[in-house]
Amino acid sequence: MDKFYYKPYIRASAYMMGLWSGMFYNEWKAKNETVCKMVDRITGSVLIRTLFYVIGITLVSTIVWVVIPYQKGEVVWSNVGQGFYNALNRVGFLIGIMLMTFPAMFGCKNDPCHIILGNWIWSPIAKVSFCMYLMHFIAVLMGIFSNRMDMYWQYTTMIYSFIADVVWSILMATLLSIMVESPILGMEKLLMRGDRKRSKPEPEPRRVEFQEDTSLSRPLVPEEERHVNE
Repeated sequence: MDKFYYKPYIRASAYMMGLWSGMFYNEWKAKNETVCKMVDRITGSVLIRTLFYVIGITLVSTIVWVVIPYQKGEVVWSNVGQGFYNALNRVGFLIGIMLMTFPAMFGCKNDPCHIILGNWIWSPIAKVSFCMYLMHFIAVLMGIFSNRMDMYWQYTTMIYSFIADVVWSILMATLLSIMVESPILGMEKLLMRGDRKRSKPEPEPRRVEFQEDTSLSRPLVPEEERHVNE
C-alpha cells in the first residue's frame, strides 16, 4: 500500500489531467475560437456524445472489474502487468469520467449526466466535495481500526460500513470546510484578487445656464398711458 497508494506522487497523473481539463475549460470560457468550435462540434453531435459514453463506461468498468480475479487469487499477474495497471488505472478511470461528463460540463442540457448530477439534491454535498475527498480515508481507517473484533466480510456488513463512512466523511468535511477552507477562500479574495471591480466614475455635475430676463428690466407703462397710445 505504501508504494502504490499512500505516496502523493502516485496521483501525479490525475493532478496533471485535472490541470489540463481546467485550462481547457478556462479557454472555453474565454471564448477561444478553436476550443469553442471543438466543443460545439462535440456537444452538437448525438453520435459523438454516444461514443463518449460508450468509451467512458467501457474504460471505467474495465479498470474496476479487471483486477477482481487477481484480488481473488484466480489469476496471477506478472510484475510487468501489475506495473502497467498501477501506473495507468487512474489515468484510464479519469479519461472515462471526463468523456462521460464532457457534454454536461460544456452546457449540453439534454445530457444524462447533466440531468442526474445537475439536480439540486447534490448542491450541499458539492460544496464540501473536496473536503470529503481529503477526509474520507481518515473516516475509513477510523472505522477499521476501531473494531475490537474481526469483521466478517459480507454484503450487508459492507452496506452498513459504507453508510457510516459516508456520514462521517460529510461531517468531518463540513467541519474542515468551515474551519479551514472558507476562511482561506475569504483571505484569497482579499489578498490575491484585489479590487477587480473598478468604481464607476461619478457623473459630472450638470451645469445650468441662467439667461437674464430682460423683460423685467423694461419700465412698466401705466394702464392709462397704454390706452392713450393705442
